Amino acid sequence: MYKTLIAEIGRLIKGALPFAIVDVDGSILMSYKQPQDAWNAGHKLIFVKAGTYAGQSITGKTGVRVVACGKVAFVGGTSSHGFNVDTCNDCTFEGLWMESDSGGGNAYDGLWVDHESYRCTFINCTVPQSDNYGFNIAQDAQSTQSYHVFIACRAGVGGAGIDADPFQLNGKAILVTSSVSNGRVILAATADNCSLTGSYVGGDITLSSGNLNSLIVGNMYSGTLTDTDGTATKSGNEAI
Repeated sequence: MYKTLIAEIGRLIKGALPFAIVDVDGSILMSYKQPQDAWNAGHKLIFVKAGTYAGQSITGKTGVRVVACGKVAFVGGTSSHGFNVDTCNDCTFEGLWMESDSGGGNAYDGLWVDHESYRCTFINCTVPQSDNYGFNIAQDAQSTQSYHVFIACRAGVGGAGIDADPFQLNGKAILVTSSVSNGRVILAATADNCSLTGSYVGGDITLSSGNLNSLIVGNMYSGTLTDTDGTATKSGNEAI
């Protein structure tokens, strides 16, 4: 009885704090063991202690900010994406490492953004390895798309590599800037009005047939820059 009462008091105190702390070891007082527990409890500002965590999925949230304190790795392995953002708006993720097992054969991404997520931001995040795409800003089977996603991150760096493409953009008005891609960046036919600026691409930059009005400016790339339909604005890109 007393243990139940103490646990309930602890839950209420944690819920009343203006921020949440996540600690996979549970060594910090009033902390959560997984980020999913923190945002499902209603927290908007979440600090995550360094450590290795299971792959996470955040669904239907608005205005959540997740900040890594040290190296925070979300590992989906062969069973899930490293990190899945689903139907979220105005959320920010800073300094996270997100991965699935390269060569796992299950087509899981490092980061998968799906189902009309709007105005989400990813800053200084890394996908070191993935069984599929690194950063996959997806269009699902119902043709719903994510819009206005901002990315300043790295893919294919510090791990076993990306089995597909490090950056796969299917949503509209996606901005990738000051990023590193150890492999191809592809803007799909559905990825209209996207921007790739000030980034290093260790491979091709490919704008698929049907892609409209994208901006490709100030990048270095080691492969081929292909604008299939010729509708993009291209300037200051350097082949190396």
